[in-house]
Amino acid sequence: MKIMITTNLAYRSDKYHIYPLTLSDEIEEIIVIRNCKGDDFAESPRVRNKELRIKYYCPPRFALHFPIFGLLFKFLMMTYLSIRERPDIVHGYLLFPHGLLAFVVGKLTRKKVGVSLIAGPVELYVLGGSPIKKYAYINFNPQKSLTSSILYYILKRFDFLTITGTFSKEFLLKKGIDKKKIFVIPHVIVDKIHTVSIKKEYDVLYVGRLSPIKHVETFIKSLSVVTENHPSIRAVIVGDGECKFKLESLARRLKLNRNIDFVGYRADIWNWYAKSKISILTSEREGFPYSILESLYLGVPVIASNCGDIQDVVKNRYNGLLIQDYSDYHSFADAINELIYKSPSSILNYSINSLNTKKNLSAETVALLWEEIFDKIN
Repeated sequence: MKIMITTNLAYRSDKYHIYPLTLSDEIEEIIVIRNCKGDDFAESPRVRNKELRIKYYCPPRFALHFPIFGLLFKFLMMTYLSIRERPDIVHGYLLFPHGLLAFVVGKLTRKKVGVSLIAGPVELYVLGGSPIKKYAYINFNPQKSLTSSILYYILKRFDFLTITGTFSKEFLLKKGIDKKKIFVIPHVIVDKIHTVSIKKEYDVLYVGRLSPIKHVETFIKSLSVVTENHPSIRAVIVGDGECKFKLESLARRLKLNRNIDFVGYRADIWNWYAKSKISILTSEREGFPYSILESLYLGVPVIASNCGDIQDVVKNRYNGLLIQDYSDYHSFADAINELIYKSPSSILNYSINSLNTKKNLSAETVALLWEEIFDKIN
């Protein structure tokens, strides 16, 4: 079987999505169309043993300076490759624009078509960008529009679609998407990492982009509440982004300079998890955030907003705590107080449960899920 994929995810995310496909015995060749060449997947046993071929095709660099031209080149390239290479499936990651490209090319060349809604159902209402508060998953009930109606019409005509968890699946079922076409494919961690024994320097850790959608200000405000009774609490924020200056200013205004370290982007994020007792996520919506997977993978319990498919992996009072409202910094403060000060022994139990959670999120497990899709659509 051949599968043609169109994507423009970040290199790291791209790798995590495609690597499990390399483990499937049913795939002989993967054709990838993206802006630049990606991973060669030399660590995959089937690639290493030359049982699987991976080919990358990229638009010319000058076209990438003009998004419309870039998409046009991808469309023409995909159409040509679909005719020449004869893939069995044309698949896109993210509905706009790559899922739509896969749909049009696949239908024109009479191939099976699929799409991965890795950001969740918001993809049916937002064509690019990341609007704040309007589409929060805490009470996700967006108004119908011409755009969403067209996208639902198209989505129903895909041969299959993948989502990252129960929240997305239930939403799509309510909107009339055929249950037989929906498959849950969670994200996985494929890096070869090892837990390390390091002294815990921080009580709480945040890892991720410092962007409006992440609402890191909620985390900072919650720490301000915690310091009223525990002034020595230590926190670290690992990441960079457009909100960094505002967040640093907020920390200074709340007199948290000595409590929070802003360390920027770090490649060695595993060490930062090892240095911390718990991690935190305050997003208003997520698909299936890698920071949560990384934290659980290393046995670091999580306090997180209930922001979508995350509820499939973060089980309340099993491997962490779920907060219903991403903006409720008092509830986040209560959760931090509970784990760090009132019941610190629960961190060990949650940590053990976190390590057990990752067993269901292996690349090998996801490869089997993909094979289930192939069997059902053929």
